[in-house]
Amino acid sequence: MLVSGFSSDAVHRFSSSGASLGVFATHSTMDGPTALVYNSAGELLVLNTFSLNVLRFDGASGAYLGTLITPTSLGSVGLTDPNDMELGPDGNLYMMSHHNDGANIFKFDSLTGAYLGIFAASPPVRHQHGLAFGSGGHLYQGNVATGYVERFDGVTGAFMGVFTGGPPIGSIGDLIFGPSHLYVASEGAGGVARYDASSGTFLGYLIPAGSSHWGMTIDGGVLYVSNVTSGEIRKYDTATDAYLGSFISTGPGAADLLAMPVPEPASAAMVLAGLALVVRRRRGSNTRR
Repeated sequence: MLVSGFSSDAVHRFSSSGASLGVFATHSTMDGPTALVYNSAGELLVLNTFSLNVLRFDGASGAYLGTLITPTSLGSVGLTDPNDMELGPDGNLYMMSHHNDGANIFKFDSLTGAYLGIFAASPPVRHQHGLAFGSGGHLYQGNVATGYVERFDGVTGAFMGVFTGGPPIGSIGDLIFGPSHLYVASEGAGGVARYDASSGTFLGYLIPAGSSHWGMTIDGGVLYVSNVTSGEIRKYDTATDAYLGSFISTGPGAADLLAMPVPEPASAAMVLAGLALVVRRRRGSNTRR
């Protein structure tokens, strides 16, 4: 599991059991890492709120590969306050501004960093957190000002209106779709709310108000939720919403979580075959000596 340390300016790694494996990726130009995605090349992309850039790292080793999108590139298109990004079904990056910057959601090529234009815009300029593709293939964002989640057509970017009902969620921090539920986390002590993933009907709270949460991810039918105050990451069953215990009790207070991809069986077999060849060669060298 990769955990973006917003205050530590590093991406931390934890084993499947929750054991800390140290810093996975960092760089002198990483300031306020707020979103993590893998592109189709297997590179880890890190969006940084304060250094206003997207950095590239080797997805397996964490080695720094360079800057995908520079502050100059973001500034030139009017994006001066990046807050969240997601990888779309088309393989492109969709990036949200903290306060809209005159437009809502920007699109970039995830391999080259090239700007592909404004995907969606909706007045008025306002405060938002949380971006996710979900039900119907559409794109959803959290409106901090209203406390509700809004929906955009996943192909055209057309504004489709407010999606969620029920009580407003104070200070929305993050949102993610599970198999049947939309989970919305509050970074303002509003807990984590649940909604029907298809209709947006309010279904109650997964975590009651009184604690602040931000980063979330789902892996293997398990929802991971980060408490931004204590750094604890909790686990929940996405089928039943049952609490499965604490993944880590304390941590960097994640702005985002991301499970590292497991190699495909063919890739794993190639790796094992390569290791066997190396061993044979080394044994042969030792014999000749």
